[in-house]
Amino acid sequence: DSSKELMVIAHVDKSRLPEVRQYIADKKINVFLNEGDIKLYIRLEGTYGNDTATIEIQHYHTNITKIIKNGVEIKGCSCDEVCSGDVMTDRTFLSVELIYNLAKTIDLSLIEATFQKVIDYNSAIANEGLTNSYGIAIGKTLKEGMEEGVYGNDLRNKMASFASAGSDARMNGCSLPVVTTSGSGNQGMTCSLPIIKFCQEKGLSKEELIRGLFFSHMTTIHIKSNIGRLS
Repeated sequence: DSSKELMVIAHVDKSRLPEVRQYIADKKINVFLNEGDIKLYIRLEGTYGNDTATIEIQHYHTNITKIIKNGVEIKGCSCDEVCSGDVMTDRTFLSVELIYNLAKTIDLSLIEATFQKVIDYNSAIANEGLTNSYGIAIGKTLKEGMEEGVYGNDLRNKMASFASAGSDARMNGCSLPVVTTSGSGNQGMTCSLPIIKFCQEKGLSKEELIRGLFFSHMTTIHIKSNIGRLS
């Protein structure tokens, strides 16, 4: 169901995983590096019987810029700007000073619901990564090392462990949702989980946490606007 976009494989029947593994083992997929200056570029070319299809994606995960079936282009860019530019909201007006002042003064009711979701979702996957083993379990290993006295049980390590655990889980098969930032789940966790852990450990208020998350996410968006969303 293509309408699910980035969640398209979330509900695939797991009983068919042996077929997937066999397909990979049969080496029917060839991967090549595309030489170019677009930071995110994917082109898929597939064949099935006598049919062929090509799909091109540029700049961000769901931005399909071209579809060709049996040599006929059934979707293409209407102009160069759509193909070559990152068609996102204009963020050129942002500055660190503006973000800081806004974080201190913005009406909390305008942002609280959004950042409550950040807290709930991103904390849940971080705790999942701390509880179970995913990949090389950097976050969980660091937490256990602190408990055993191998690493210092200080605030910096606690923040690093919490953030790493979220990424451990996300990158190694956990299906829990994550609130992203600038198109990336790892970026979303990196600019939220350390702040959440810091506020917990310091006993700061809910308002301070929400405003801190606002400042962190907006600053990340500002930085990413200059160096590329997914670079």
